[in-house]
Amino acid sequence: MKRITIIALLAVTVTLSASAQELRYGVTAGADITLPGKQFDSRVGFHIGAKMEMGFPSIAEGLFLDATLSMTQKPMKGSWGISSYGEIDPVYIEAEQTLTPTYLQLALQPAYRFGIGNGFGLFVKGGPYVATGIFGNSKVKWNASDGTHGSDKEGVFKHAMNRFDWGLGVAVGAEFGKHLQFTVGHDWGLKKLDKNGVSNLKHRVLSLSLAYMF
Repeated sequence: MKRITIIALLAVTVTLSASAQELRYGVTAGADITLPGKQFDSRVGFHIGAKMEMGFPSIAEGLFLDATLSMTQKPMKGSWGISSYGEIDPVYIEAEQTLTPTYLQLALQPAYRFGIGNGFGLFVKGGPYVATGIFGNSKVKWNASDGTHGSDKEGVFKHAMNRFDWGLGVAVGAEFGKHLQFTVGHDWGLKKLDKNGVSNLKHRVLSLSLAYMF
């Protein structure tokens, strides 16, 4: 199912690019600010990648499809406490977990550009994304009330998080000189991330991006 979804989106991209009347290519990079909610705290990650804009002026002037393939890190940090019972007295354990999942992500977003003049324009876009995890760590540090402490580290997709993710994203942006773009976007993940099925954790990401179109 995962491979079928990714292949389907790639096929759509290739088909549309073949019929597009205008093509532009560029590179993009920026910050990803995770907004995981109550279970974990926000952290700042990054994204870097390439993008292609496919224009369809015969349908509507300003209409295009934004296809972006990027490596994106979506970190988060959480803490909790548990009580366990030793041989004599109860022991309280405080634990802190840091997750740094990094994905290869493909986003396909229909978009519309509003030309203002003098090379300046505004645009809006929105659509689906799919992502597959490529690397990252899960680090756990703990301290117990009896004075013991320790830490563990393993691949984040081994036991902590599901490797595959998908969702929807929207963004607004500005273009300067027909080359430089600044974009603010928000992604809503639709896939539950907890590999053990205990929580309803999903990706919520605010992104700030700079792109240069050739």
